[in-house]
Amino acid sequence: MGEYGIDPHSEYSLYDVLENDYKPYEGDFHLEYHGFHIIPQGNGTYHVQLDGHAGSVMSFHRSDYDDVLELVADLNDCVFEYVHYDYQDDKEELVEWAGKIMTGDEERAEENSDLYLYVPDDPKPIEG
Repeated sequence: MGEYGIDPHSEYSLYDVLENDYKPYEGDFHLEYHGFHIIPQGNGTYHVQLDGHAGSVMSFHRSDYDDVLELVADLNDCVFEYVHYDYQDDKEELVEWAGKIMTGDEERAEENSDLYLYVPDDPKPIEG
């Protein structure tokens, strides 16, 4: 397991992602990097999602990177992109890039459906 975890609550690191040692279903579901979730999709593929948003800002396969610093550089590009939209207070562009903002406020989502996606705070399990 990686000794330099980005998320202090995770026992994994970006090194584990590239070395294929990341086993998300043995506890953690994803890693976090400066407000972004690195979510496994299977077969060494990952999506990067901004916290609180419904879209993916980046996808990669672990074989795309020879060194963890290359991955960090691309993740930092995502961080800088987010900071740019946040600094400009440009929600429309942010939503276009990162997906709709998830909210538990159904009325807010209905009134601003171009920006918000209603996600219940306590979703009901899928019955099957």
